[in-house]
Amino acid sequence: MAEQIIIPGVGDLIAGKYLIKTELGRGAYGVVFGCEQVDIGRYVAVKTLLPQAFLQGEIVKRFHREAQLISRLDHSNVIRLFDYGIHEDLLYMAVEFVSGETLGSLMKRTGPMDANVVVEISLQILAGLEHAHQAGIVHRDLKPENVIVIEKETGFEAKILDFGISKLIRGDEDQQGAMNTLTKDGAVLGTPHYMSPENIVGDPCDSRTDIYALGVMMYEMVSAEHPFDGTSPSAVFMKHLSSDAPLLDPEIQNSVLGATIFHALEKQPNDRIQSAKQMHEMLLSDSYVPRKSPTQQRDSKRRTTILAGLLFGAAVALLVFSAVYFYNISNREIIDISEKKAVPKKEAPSTTTQVLKPQPTLLEAVVVAKTLRNQATSRAHLDYRRSLNEKINLKTSEPTTKKTNKVESDWESVNDDPETRPVTVKFSSVPSNAVIKVNNIRIGKTPLSKTYSDPAVSLNVSFSHIGYTISRLRFSPEKRQAVHVKLKPSRLKID
Repeated sequence: MAEQIIIPGVGDLIAGKYLIKTELGRGAYGVVFGCEQVDIGRYVAVKTLLPQAFLQGEIVKRFHREAQLISRLDHSNVIRLFDYGIHEDLLYMAVEFVSGETLGSLMKRTGPMDANVVVEISLQILAGLEHAHQAGIVHRDLKPENVIVIEKETGFEAKILDFGISKLIRGDEDQQGAMNTLTKDGAVLGTPHYMSPENIVGDPCDSRTDIYALGVMMYEMVSAEHPFDGTSPSAVFMKHLSSDAPLLDPEIQNSVLGATIFHALEKQPNDRIQSAKQMHEMLLSDSYVPRKSPTQQRDSKRRTTILAGLLFGAAVALLVFSAVYFYNISNREIIDISEKKAVPKKEAPSTTTQVLKPQPTLLEAVVVAKTLRNQATSRAHLDYRRSLNEKINLKTSEPTTKKTNKVESDWESVNDDPETRPVTVKFSSVPSNAVIKVNNIRIGKTPLSKTYSDPAVSLNVSFSHIGYTISRLRFSPEKRQAVHVKLKPSRLKID
């Protein structure tokens, strides 16, 4: 009978130097502990394997390989490995402890993210990827759950983790031979929503596979939706292989950010952005416009052909209608210039100057058709811009103050009743610096005071802070002038 393997708990020592303080997360095959490295007083995250993992030789090999690959990396945007080994039949890995939340959790909490924040986080992920790619390592499972985001006073910091199914694309032959079990061509590994087409069909994968996955993540950050979604993994795979991502909001779609995202989502690796460095430069460019992909070129040509056919058909129809109309008039009446009235053709006096209405030429008919089309297009474009402006106004994350006599917003209205006095509400939280949203509109961070002209209105308020659970409440300013919440810490999960 196989010897039983015991996973330690809080208060135990791992390898005689990692004192377990708390459990940070638990997955199907592993547990992550928050530990104090007693010899130097450093707080680290220690990843261990559950007993059932040892029944899966593949899982153990991935664990070994992840430690070997991370040991090659030393970058501020990649999780650092401090120690790795076996202690009393227990596999463990001590890595850098990061106090933050996953990018997936951040996206669920905030919804569509500001374009500047998306660029800031993406640039840091690209810096970590470039370092890994230069070391010959492809992540192959890049997804929001494998990126930790830390909010600091100077901005956001992102760190890539979980290199469990990474692929070594170059290096020592002996090391590659020891790792080839899970990296050979034909193996389909990854998470369906973020897998590249070449990874899905089992073709060789290189750094451009990570570029595709980051393009999917960036699309999701700006829209809060998957570009390739379905009811089953196979349906998602089919969309990756054959469908184009839906267009984004025009303001994003027509920006450098939108152009970069769609260039990263090209189906063929050769049509895609070729490196993390190139993608980094594109995001910082003010004039980058990617070339059209073969799919876009075919669609553009098809649209041009259809438009030309419709225009020619309209011109021919107008010409035929005009010819028939003027032919009937010319045979029915003659214009009498001297009398300024129509008389029958046979009774017209010989001394009267006779003028027939000229028939339009084909060129004139085409010009008329183009004019009508341009007028219709202008009206449609005006209606489209008007609806777009309304959408943009509804998506404004923070109300702006205009220099007018009255200021109104979606959640605060002006009350003209002279007997109603404004009420000032003070918002505070523990910890401070929590983001306040009133009726889903951000108004600032705690501590904050806000004056309401209509105190009888009922408001929905939420407090959010990275690392803490969102707190929500509903109140009326006339009944409550101070709102204070104590946020509960959320648990960090690393699988």
